[in-house]
Amino acid sequence: GSKIGDITLSNGSLSSSSSVIDFNDNLIKSTGKISVASGSSIGNLILSNGSITSGGNAISLGDENLNTTGSVSSGNLSVTGTGTFSSTIQAASGSTIGTLELSSGIITDSSDVISFSDNSVTTTGTVSTGNLSVTGTGTFSSSIEASENSKLATITFKDGEITDSSDQISFKDNDILTTGD
Repeated sequence: GSKIGDITLSNGSLSSSSSVIDFNDNLIKSTGKISVASGSSIGNLILSNGSITSGGNAISLGDENLNTTGSVSSGNLSVTGTGTFSSTIQAASGSTIGTLELSSGIITDSSDVISFSDNSVTTTGTVSTGNLSVTGTGTFSSSIEASENSKLATITFKDGEITDSSDQISFKDNDILTTGD
């Protein structure tokens, strides 16, 4: 090959005995591909086999979208805008959204209150609760079963008896009918 100083031109190759070729602030332009070794740097970006990292610990795409047909794996993910998902979201048990925690069949909130606002809650299963406080009107389309010694306001149902803490139960002008003894 031909030599100019420490630069050698040989069969499509440009090399330097100092391992550095400095173009200063001149533009290098090619319409072909650039092939570089793993670990090469462009600015503070480091290109390694299957990996792009930044010496500044952040890579900005500006206002461009990031698209892939593969999966995206990450450590902690911080989204400062609105997340829009066109499919389901899978999360580990104990995941939180705001103060709401979703944990293997249990939904809790650190405020101890979960509101459905003016929406209905419907299930074909059984609802089990601790104490139940109804601030509106309770409407039941079937029978109500209660344990022995249950109270409804001041009325107590116990051992086949109905009593009231005021010692009076009024039926006003309604008739009482029985077919028993």
